[in-house]
Amino acid sequence: MGEGGTSMEPGTRSVRDEGLAQLEALCAALGPEAPREAPGFFGEAGAVCSWRRSSEPPRWSALTDDCTPFEFSLAIQDGAPALRLLIEAQDDPACPASYWEAGRRLTDWMDARHGLDLERLRAVEDLFRPEDPAAYWSIWHAVAFRSGGLPRIKVFLNPRAKGPAECDRIVRTAFRRLGLPDALAGGLPGCATPPVVVSLDVGSGTTSRVTLHVALVRAPASELEALARSGGALEGDATDLLASMASSPAGAFQRAIFATLQFDSEHPDGPSAVGL
Repeated sequence: MGEGGTSMEPGTRSVRDEGLAQLEALCAALGPEAPREAPGFFGEAGAVCSWRRSSEPPRWSALTDDCTPFEFSLAIQDGAPALRLLIEAQDDPACPASYWEAGRRLTDWMDARHGLDLERLRAVEDLFRPEDPAAYWSIWHAVAFRSGGLPRIKVFLNPRAKGPAECDRIVRTAFRRLGLPDALAGGLPGCATPPVVVSLDVGSGTTSRVTLHVALVRAPASELEALARSGGALEGDATDLLASMASSPAGAFQRAIFATLQFDSEHPDGPSAVGL
């Protein structure tokens, strides 16, 4: 079934149609607490993203394991769960440069629809415009729907889009332009790994946060402790977390642990919150 309940011939369904059917089913499962505007938003956004027909080979994508250019998730919280979308706009040829331009078109469409606050994004976007043809990705958009409120929208940028060697310079320059020149003066606490994602809140009326996403490869407890304490956690919290998930609190995971470090103007000297 296509949008509006019309049947479609095999081979004519697009990736957007497949995603819309899945999202409608997810909203139906959520019942009356589901954000009613989410399917319409996704359907219109998918038309902007230039996704292919389902019968065609998928374009390259680092967003998901099977190259699907979107994913859905739920944030379980007090009250109604938040429905979240993560979207990658695409175009031909499938490369970082064309995906970047497709992503900018999606940003403009979201701005026209919801009136985004793009001042900070415009101040730094030249830093993240991809120049390395081997970059895994260019730009993603995250949308969180809350019952009875405007969606929260974030833009995810690749700090390695000009090559891994440029990552540190790009992040520090971006923080200076965003009014946070001292936030990284001492480096990332307890972390020798450069960030893999920089995200900006761009939704109108949302908190102006900058978030660094860091992949900690085989991280020992001491590294997690330093990160967690920088965001206000109690000493021992990260060690207890590691011990509950691994065979030893001094051990390390075979897969990377992802940490998020949030920064804002009210905490100019370091992260205001850290998540593991």
